[in-house]
Amino acid sequence: MRWIFAILLLLVMACSIDTVSSLDENIAAETDDLWTENDVVRDTITDSRDGKKYEVVKIGNQWWMAENLDYVLDSSFCYNDELDSCEIYGRLYTWDVAMNLDRRYLTDNAFYYEQVDSVHQGICPDNWHIPTKSEWRKLIEFMEFHNGDEGSGTSIRTPYGWVTGMGEWADDYSHKVPVESVNRFGFAALPGGARATRSLTSCNCYSYEDSRNNLFCGHAYFSFFWSATEDYSYRNNTNYAAFVTVNGMMNSGGVYIYDNPDKSKDWAKSVRCVKN
Repeated sequence: MRWIFAILLLLVMACSIDTVSSLDENIAAETDDLWTENDVVRDTITDSRDGKKYEVVKIGNQWWMAENLDYVLDSSFCYNDELDSCEIYGRLYTWDVAMNLDRRYLTDNAFYYEQVDSVHQGICPDNWHIPTKSEWRKLIEFMEFHNGDEGSGTSIRTPYGWVTGMGEWADDYSHKVPVESVNRFGFAALPGGARATRSLTSCNCYSYEDSRNNLFCGHAYFSFFWSATEDYSYRNNTNYAAFVTVNGMMNSGGVYIYDNPDKSKDWAKSVRCVKN
């Protein structure tokens, strides 16, 4: 009996592996077409609150803003407090402001207190909302299936404004960098950086070596985008929100979703809205 059970177990395992393998092959077959400029569908929307126009782009079955939100609110910031920066990179918002919530939810869990809608508009224009972590993941997965293995970082970045491979700053907005940034899907991620509330070096949002607080960091190296998804760290006793990072120094895997309690909600980051 024991050997019969062993054979049956092996057969079940073999069937399970084949099923997963076949599923992966089917997904790849349906989604591995290389996306080109001819596949990009663009449009524009107007924010009725201030009349600003934004380019939007369809990626898969999602419509995304192809520019960072630049809606003026208290507790929103231009990089280095320079207005010209907002014209290029949009504004930086703390999580509570991006979600249009009371400031108490910088520390309290808004989801627990039923303050977060399943489709949460936040400060996005009407009919658009702050993307959840799963919506960001769907975008990244679509890019990775349609970019010919060039790397999600290559696919999502604009071909200008980013630091070059030699580590030189691309201060001129029109400065061209190598083809590692091709903006294949029209998302047009720009390295707008962040405004942090912890001591760190001015050019690296992940290195804590500076003596100052409320420091702008990451321009020309990183994009940071908020999500509407919260979590709680028992280790840090901290409520935090997931966010997306685009790393200008990496091509393969250069787009990440971070669940990081060390990067708290009071950091100011960019906002991209997705259509309802």
